[in-house]
Amino acid sequence: MNIKKFLLDMAMIIPITFVVAAIVTYVYSLIAHGSGSVNWETAFTLAIILGIALPLTRARIARIGRYPAAPEDEPTSRCRSDTPHILIKEEVAMRSITLTTLFFIAGACLYAQQVPDTLFAVPNENPMYQAGTGPVVCIDAAHHNFHTLEGRYHAFGRLVRGDGFQTRSLEQSFDEYTLENCDVVVVVGALAAENAVVEGDPEATLSRWDYPHPPAFEPVEVRALIKWLHTGGSLLLIMDHAPFPGAVSDLAALVGVIPLNGGATYRLFGEPDPEAIGAVAQEIGYSPEQLRQALGEPGGLGDHPILRGREGIDRPVRSIMTFGGTAFLPSEGVQPLLTLSAEAFGLVSTPDISQDLWPRYTMTGWIAGGAVETGQGRAVVLGEAAMCTAQLRGADGSPMGMNHPLSGSNPQFCLNVVRWLARAF
Repeated sequence: MNIKKFLLDMAMIIPITFVVAAIVTYVYSLIAHGSGSVNWETAFTLAIILGIALPLTRARIARIGRYPAAPEDEPTSRCRSDTPHILIKEEVAMRSITLTTLFFIAGACLYAQQVPDTLFAVPNENPMYQAGTGPVVCIDAAHHNFHTLEGRYHAFGRLVRGDGFQTRSLEQSFDEYTLENCDVVVVVGALAAENAVVEGDPEATLSRWDYPHPPAFEPVEVRALIKWLHTGGSLLLIMDHAPFPGAVSDLAALVGVIPLNGGATYRLFGEPDPEAIGAVAQEIGYSPEQLRQALGEPGGLGDHPILRGREGIDRPVRSIMTFGGTAFLPSEGVQPLLTLSAEAFGLVSTPDISQDLWPRYTMTGWIAGGAVETGQGRAVVLGEAAMCTAQLRGADGSPMGMNHPLSGSNPQFCLNVVRWLARAF
């Protein structure tokens, strides 16, 4: 092997691979989250791996090309007349490998990601307000949020703007000045810096998500938000499975719920459209009954204006599809929206403990959605985040959220939540 050529190849491939991977992770972050950030760890790792692997591959192709096996009746020679042709084939093969590898880098960085479905939209023939004239809905983006207005909660923003609401991304910490221009504040997927997502690196993210889960907010922020709420503000607090409940547990307790900092086994609430059940079952090769069994016993829906909507205008909410979240114990005064079934249970899991030792909780009296009036303010707490957005996940772009075939009532439910918080009814 020509060491000099090997080192020259490394010197060329490593920076190219590093730049391509950095650009891909930056563009993904910009599209998915509204702010670009490079995953330097992924870019560096790919650059080193491919910076060694590709020159080795090239060297092997060159060795095979320059010393081809001679026919049995011909002596082996380094001066074969077909050597130039073989060397051309070597260069073509190397270029093909390099291009294929670069495309692989892009695919590896984007596949298995959870990205917003930016094409999803819900027609609204009877908006509550004229376009851009409704109350201001501020979506938190200052606390390492997994979901943001310009990122995975893109569809939520489009949904409420289609009803005439105004939306803003809240980039600053909570205080009386940042909150005074908001009618409704949405906190979804807030995390402490220690548990923040490492975009493009699921393994690093999972390691960060192990226990403990410190608060996402400073004490002064919690006090400011609760004061704003009690004096007439409206809060939509959306959690999910751990680590998200732990990050907002203090705020949740002051609103009126105690969340499980783990996960809960629920999927469906209410009675879904039979036609939708049939269509999904057919698509995956199940009978409708098999699909119902796979989804488990549905949870219940409460009796609340959020579930009824505007009489004579909106369709009542009949079912809600969710995608794996947590549950919480409500205090007195919290009105249930989504109640868990008798077979649901909660689980706290960690790789440091054997599965048979994971704490398991019965969910009697626990809920996954509730509404409360506290002081002069209103609050809604939800235990799962995807139900109110539309995302695509995995290499095949599977729908997740309001764009799922079984989520027909989800958009109406999420819109009614914001309307009730804004005192539209």
